[in-house]
Amino acid sequence: MDISLEKQRIKQELDLISDEGIILTIKKILGLVKDKQLSPLTREDIIARALNSEEAIAKGKFVSLEELETKMKNW
Repeated sequence: MDISLEKQRIKQELDLISDEGIILTIKKILGLVKDKQLSPLTREDIIARALNSEEAIAKGKFVSLEELETKMKNW
C-alpha cells in the first residue's frame, strides 16, 4: 500500500464532505486513535472476549432481540 497515495485519496474524500456531523465523527475517531484508545485487538484479546461472551450467554446474561426491539420503540 502506498501511504502517500492513500492519504491523498482520503483528503480528496474529506473535501467532498459537507455534513458537519460526519466531520465531527471523523475528528472524534482521529482523536481516539491518537490517544491510543482505539487499537487493534490481539488474537488473545479476541479469544478472551469470545469466551467471556459464551460464558455470559450460558448464564443468561444477554438481551433478546425481542427485548431490544421493545426498548428501541421507546427511544
